[in-house]
Parts: sequence; structure tokens; C-alpha cells
Amino acid sequence: MSHPSRCALFLCCLFGTFPMVLPRSAAAVEPPAGLATPSASPSLLRLTFVDPGNPVPTVPALDIRHNGDVFLSTDGRRVTPAGGLTDAELRSLAAELTERHGLLQISTPILWQEIESSARTTGLRPDVAGAATTVIEVQSGEFRHRVECPAVGLLARRYPQIADLQRLAAIQTRLQNVMAVQQVGGGAAADLLAHEGTTQLRQSDPQAAPFSSREIAMVRTLSDGSQFVQFFRDARPQPVIVTLTRFPESGPRVSVLNGAAELR
Repeated sequence: MSHPSRCALFLCCLFGTFPMVLPRSAAAVEPPAGLATPSASPSLLRLTFVDPGNPVPTVPALDIRHNGDVFLSTDGRRVTPAGGLTDAELRSLAAELTERHGLLQISTPILWQEIESSARTTGLRPDVAGAATTVIEVQSGEFRHRVECPAVGLLARRYPQIADLQRLAAIQTRLQNVMAVQQVGGGAAADLLAHEGTTQLRQSDPQAAPFSSREIAMVRTLSDGSQFVQFFRDARPQPVIVTLTRFPESGPRVSVLNGAAELR
């Protein structure tokens, strides 16, 4: 499918159910000179974590381009090409972000007003020293939509009554999952890892539901070439965490954390 068709597909999912007069926000932050990614296609959707204590300009952690290309940065400085999304994946992601989580309906000023109001009511302070600020941007032509909030995960737990904050936390989690799936090599590779994680989990809980690639929460590549992959399930009464450490020349080592139990 051509570049314009892919762009139109995603934007139709993003904007098709909203009024023609769309919100405008501050211009998106462009990557610093010398750090631009090697793609002629402009950014469509970006997730950036801005560290207030870091004087070095920050590049997006996740940068999805109009042509479906995906670029990642795990350190806020170096940008790495990481495959891409198919039309079906773009459509699914767009529908989830907009129809389920209402990304384009979240306003930074209104969100912060709700946080400050809840802080006065509950006595729980919204400031978190040293916390990174989450910035999510959608852009196409003259359209810009930008949402930003510090310490999204922590504040979402602190103020569960703020619906927009819960939605923003869910959006952040979903985009981090998109990053993780790209880091392990795409959907097929992520599905294989989910199968490995499920196999190990069922040794301690035979009735456990299978993991899906959607439950990959984090990926870290270590200096020796190994890769640390974490699955997270927000189960009750205890969350379930499965970690797989993949080595370049051997099979994975798996740890299962199911409540207080740990198997190695």
C-alpha cells in the first residue's frame, strides 16, 4: 500500500469519529540536529520521556512514521530503526488509542486542573521529584495534538478517580508494549516469547491463562548481547511477572514471580 494510503488509513481511524474542528496544541518537539532518524517519512505518533535533570536534548522513545516505519530510542539520545507496522497493526493501534482510550480528547490543561483539584481534596501531592514527563504527540500536516504529564504511572495510582489520567496511563502502557514488541523482532517473535512464558508459568499454575504479546511490558538489551524480556499481568490478588533472559547462543532462562513464589 502506498504512503498516502497508509497515512490516510491511520488518520481516518484517529480523526474519523471527531468533529471537523480539531483541538490545536503547542508545536511538537523535533529531534535535535544530528539525531534525526534516516527516514524521509515524517512522524505521525511519538512517545517521549523528558528527564528534567538531563541537559541533553531528548529524542522520542517511540516514533511511528506516516509510512509505518518505527524508530526507537532506549536512552533518549540514540535512535534505532526497528521494523514497522502493517496496515492492520496501524488500524488496530489507532482504534485502540482513539476509540477506547480517547487520546484526542485528553487536554493537558484540563488534566492538570483535575490533578490539582484531587490533590486539594485528598491531600496527596502531585509533584514527584525527578520524575520524567511523558509526552505523546500526534501530527499530520497542520494538525497537532500533544498531551504531557509527569510521573503518569505513579499519579494514576495516586488519583484513581481521574478518568483522563487512567486513560493516559493505559495509552502509555500500550505504546511501551508497541516498543517492546518491536525490540524483540516483531509480532511473530513476540508470540513465540509469549508461548515460552506461558509454558513456564503453567509449571507453577496449570490453570493460568496464556500470555499474549500484549503483556510484554519491558525489554532491555544488556552489554553481553543478552536480552531481558518481562511479561506483566495485573492479576488479583497478586500480579504475575514472568521474565525471560535470552542469550545469543543458548535458550532463555526463565523466572516466574507469582505472588510471593519464585521459580528459577
